[in-house]
Amino acid sequence: WSTKACLAALVIVFIIMLILIGLFVFYYVRIKQISKYTGEMAAGDVCITNECVAAAAQMMKKMNRTADPCVDFHEFACGRYIRETVLPKGYTEVNVFTTITDRNEMVMKDIISSEITADEPKYLQNMKRFYKSCMDVEQIEKTGLAEYFKDPFSKDWPTINPATWDEANFHLNGVIARFVSVDTQAIFIIQAGLDYKNSSKKVLFLRDPELGIDPEFYFVPRNDPLILAYQKFIKDITVVLGANEATAEKDAMDLVDFEIALTKIMVSKAEKQDFNKAYNPVTMRQLGSLYPKLDIPRATRALYSTANITIPDNETVINMHPPYMEKLHKTVSNFSGRVVQNFFSFKYALNRVQDLSHRLREVKLDYDKVMEGKTEETPRWKSCLSSTSSAFWVGMSKQFVARKFSQKAKNYIMEMIDKLKTSFRQIIEETSWMVPPTKQAAFKKLAYMTSKIGYPDTHFTDQDVDETYEHYQMREDNYYGNWNLILTLSRIESLISLRTPVDKNEWRMAPYEVNAYYSAAENQIAFPAGVVQSPFFSQAFPDYINYGAVGVVIGHEITHGFDNE
Repeated sequence: WSTKACLAALVIVFIIMLILIGLFVFYYVRIKQISKYTGEMAAGDVCITNECVAAAAQMMKKMNRTADPCVDFHEFACGRYIRETVLPKGYTEVNVFTTITDRNEMVMKDIISSEITADEPKYLQNMKRFYKSCMDVEQIEKTGLAEYFKDPFSKDWPTINPATWDEANFHLNGVIARFVSVDTQAIFIIQAGLDYKNSSKKVLFLRDPELGIDPEFYFVPRNDPLILAYQKFIKDITVVLGANEATAEKDAMDLVDFEIALTKIMVSKAEKQDFNKAYNPVTMRQLGSLYPKLDIPRATRALYSTANITIPDNETVINMHPPYMEKLHKTVSNFSGRVVQNFFSFKYALNRVQDLSHRLREVKLDYDKVMEGKTEETPRWKSCLSSTSSAFWVGMSKQFVARKFSQKAKNYIMEMIDKLKTSFRQIIEETSWMVPPTKQAAFKKLAYMTSKIGYPDTHFTDQDVDETYEHYQMREDNYYGNWNLILTLSRIESLISLRTPVDKNEWRMAPYEVNAYYSAAENQIAFPAGVVQSPFFSQAFPDYINYGAVGVVIGHEITHGFDNE
């Protein structure tokens, strides 16, 4: 080679070495930035942590990347998920919420299915005893219905005990008071709540009842399959409890006709959205004068006397649905005393007997097949977990949070809420159709909006929870007795709340729930620990995933403060 050629080759080799060294330095620095020992990434870089890779894989599994996002973005983003996801047996829907719920339930199952130990809190021991009593289906089959038939309220049910029924002894206001005293509020509901025009105090609210099926379902022909399924459900339950088939058939038909009649006088769902129209404060004495044949004061006092609470004549009641209450007595009077007594007796039993035999569970499944498309009975452990967590929701929340949520996560969500509220304020500022006084009112409401995140900040130690459940003494061999005690104690706790001071830290949703809410009375948003879980949220995710997932949930609840729909 010539000297010139050798020199050129050396220059090329030198340049290649510089490039290789440069690439090495670049990737070394990049890897140092992206992969510290904690797995964190530098701001602005592509996230390649284990959590991000897993999240990306989950997103890609749901996408149909052959679809054109400019033509059908929904198909592009979700097409594969919709096409390939199979609805599991016993489920009526599958989505991100049900996925997180399933994962949370496995955590809670581990909590209550383990053996009882002497050193664990008393409330946890009683939670486990109740769960065991629920899982013991053999014992329930032997004794459950026998325990129910010892209940005095099972005796006066005309469908079940026609020989003891005497129409001449029926007195409407007496029946109302008797059943309301055990919180079977079948034709109207009276309960305590925050006064939504003065959230520093509690008042009684009077409203229309919750029917067996959604009132909107009744605006169809009488022979609609959904209505007939509900009618069959009523009949089948009473037959299992000992009713004559023909009697049960006719009585079930009458009960559905009774519910349809109540539906026709109810305030519409649209009208119920008008809080000003629903705010009609009256005294207990005035209620008695307005609807004398219902004797609401007598029923209310019968209920609250079970918690040793006196209801004076000047007690304030917010009458939420006057048009319904005005027509109620006349509507009820169009039916025989037998129908009304059957209606109250069925509502009372429904909250107690559905789980007391295999045949009753089959009746419920047959009903759910028509109403919800359910194909298989919920696994026993799931239904028992649901009963346990609803009965001991504070205790279950305490145990769940200890395993699945941290103070660091709570702080992160608080920061997200602050930033999203700032963005929401900017949206209001840029809104051209809103006049300045309205904007100022919106700014003020947004500024005063408070938040609950994860779990309660107070009264959440094991000692606090033990005190909450001090009287919940459960037995492993008496499911019906346990459930009846739980219904009684939870009712008394609810009644006592009328006279307890307003606690701004009180939660209205269990922290393990996969949900969130906005409280209009408190101007407050709440995000339980149960919903702040992957894939909605992880501290290992970059901000853009968290804001795109749980951020949507937060934004949704903030917006509820300004638009309920």
